Amino acid sequence: MPAGVRRLKRLVSYGLNTIKFRLFNHRDDRLNAALMRAFLQRLRELNLPEPELLNYGPGLQIFRLSEIRPEVVDDLANFVGTQSLSEFTAFRIVKQISTLTEGMDFTFLGPPEVGREYPVVGLIDTGTHPDDSILSPWRVDRANYVVPDEEDFTHGSFIAGLVAFGRELNQGDIRFPNIATKFVDVAALPKKDRFTEDHALAVIEEVLVKYSAVRVWNLSFGSRIPCKDNVFSDYAAALDDLQDRYNVMFTLAAGNYQVPPLRGWPAESLGETDRICGPGDSVRGITVGSLANAAEVGTSRVGEEEPSPFSRRGPGPAFVPKPELVHYGGNCDSDGRFTGTGLLSLDGQGNLAESIGTSFSSPIVAGLLATVQSGQRWLRFVGPNLLELSSNDFLLLSLH
Repeated sequence: MPAGVRRLKRLVSYGLNTIKFRLFNHRDDRLNAALMRAFLQRLRELNLPEPELLNYGPGLQIFRLSEIRPEVVDDLANFVGTQSLSEFTAFRIVKQISTLTEGMDFTFLGPPEVGREYPVVGLIDTGTHPDDSILSPWRVDRANYVVPDEEDFTHGSFIAGLVAFGRELNQGDIRFPNIATKFVDVAALPKKDRFTEDHALAVIEEVLVKYSAVRVWNLSFGSRIPCKDNVFSDYAAALDDLQDRYNVMFTLAAGNYQVPPLRGWPAESLGETDRICGPGDSVRGITVGSLANAAEVGTSRVGEEEPSPFSRRGPGPAFVPKPELVHYGGNCDSDGRFTGTGLLSLDGQGNLAESIGTSFSSPIVAGLLATVQSGQRWLRFVGPNLLELSSNDFLLLSLH
């Protein structure tokens, strides 16, 4: 029995009752119809409900199977038409945001100017508090998919703060964009419950339809499974299809390597363990890595302007160059401690906070791209690995 099937059986025995099933696609209508009839017949024999076909894009026959019992997993694995079966990839936000100053006076973070047009970026994350007095003026609209008991606005507020006030919050550092960006706030990730890829895709497609004028969306959540040379993740393929169909662009965090000692610079070889994680293997999306914006002599793992110790590397599957862009996401020591070397933003409770991660370099790039897309800035190459916006803001192309 393959290890993946054994693991799935264990998960089902522990209470997982919904799984992801991929049926072979023979690229032939007659063969596919016959295979589908046989598949439905097998499910009836196993006393399982009708499968739910999920929209992962053209050519992918992926189903949600419910009411799964441990004893039927082997039967499904051995069915002639089974290409794969697994659990749905689950996403969680890792909280490593430290409060620096409680009850800080944020009057220097003003509201948008009346009558001025601002670029808009979509943020799909944990969301911001509906009554946040600092961020609410910059919020175009809010969509909530999280029940009250599962709300935690810390991560989403940190991201939104960087989008709206990245330079101001980071002590006027001119390396942070001199732009102000409004945002559509999509609260989708709960603090404890599993947020699986099938639910993520349903939420993403719904908000793409609802907010069709928004062209750039930031997704700072992903799996912890490094990509492989020969296969793209189903979730990345589904995001590529959504980007094609709705004419949007996703910025995606490259992911954070978290096993100490973290990587230095020049980089030590960690084998394949520090490669980007899905959906950073999306071909259409912009995968964003992280640079160190600060360093403490004797403690920081890398120097200023060097790749952050946690930032995952490429290439993607089929040697696709990834990540395409980098921005500042903080620095840390070999164990991941970052006091004084992280990014500064808001924690959703009126406090100044500090954190690190590609989760936070990604929305900065999203804001810049939304600004370019809105026609308020132009973009040009000023060096082999450097892009300049008309305001002297910069994007660094990742070195592969």
